[in-house]
Amino acid sequence: MLVSVIIPTYNRPERLAVALQSVQTLDFDHQQLEVIVVNDNGAPVDDVVEAAGRALNVRLVNQSVQGGPSAARNAALEIARGEYVAFLDDDDVFSPQHLSGTLPLLQSGADMVYVDINIARTRVTGTTIDDAEVLVRVNFPYDRGLLEITNHFAPSAVVCRSPRAAGAFFDTAIPVEEDWDFFLSLARTHGYRVVHQPKVAIALHRIPGVESLTTPTSDDAAAMKVYEDCWHLICERYPATTERTRQVRRFMPLLYETAYAKLNAGVSLDHHYYERTLQVLYRALGDPQPSPEQVEDEVRAALEVH
Repeated sequence: MLVSVIIPTYNRPERLAVALQSVQTLDFDHQQLEVIVVNDNGAPVDDVVEAAGRALNVRLVNQSVQGGPSAARNAALEIARGEYVAFLDDDDVFSPQHLSGTLPLLQSGADMVYVDINIARTRVTGTTIDDAEVLVRVNFPYDRGLLEITNHFAPSAVVCRSPRAAGAFFDTAIPVEEDWDFFLSLARTHGYRVVHQPKVAIALHRIPGVESLTTPTSDDAAAMKVYEDCWHLICERYPATTERTRQVRRFMPLLYETAYAKLNAGVSLDHHYYERTLQVLYRALGDPQPSPEQVEDEVRAALEVH
């Protein structure tokens, strides 16, 4: 088996069906593919998996207790037979070129490849992904410094050499930002060589009026605090390796400080504040480096409603 696709799911059977349909549209030999769906003790998805199984080699793992995405992905990693692993969240969609565009890089020396992310405001499938109404594109070239500051790619964008073979798993004790911790572990602890493939893009849905991962932090200071606490924990676990990274890291607390001030004043954040902040931090790592005052102004502006 060449590639294992790992899909954690919880109470979104209709979205899971679309995610699985996007796997079916892959421009890739399905005989070299296995799909592992892990139901994190949510609503039954047996019929969805059975339907996908007519075209794909799909295995369903039903968790007896809800453990979150880390535990679900780990359960799949334990049984994955693929030399390579691709992650897909149940609300995301692969483009048809996701594997055909990333595997050549892996087979020529990369250990982890991530593709661009299109954040769509309309629902798409694998066959309609190019028609998505894209609000934001996350398409940063790989920058180890930026990865040490905060995450700039999502699990669904990643295809990598088998983490289990390297002894790498998600930390189930981290409630959020577990993917960032995992990617840092692969890059820094396990020496994975990370490569960006800008010619391929997956779709993440963020539709007005529909809850997404960023919805709680856009409206709730307590939810934001969970992210801040995990950010500090991961930074302690992985200290900055350059002076430039150490300097730019200090702007993340400013993001949280600004966010709390707005949320406590009853002002919701725009749902794309994080992506705009990423742009600011990426520029701050570059040459010529902007002044601290300029970066501070840009971070605050990134949290304004647009």
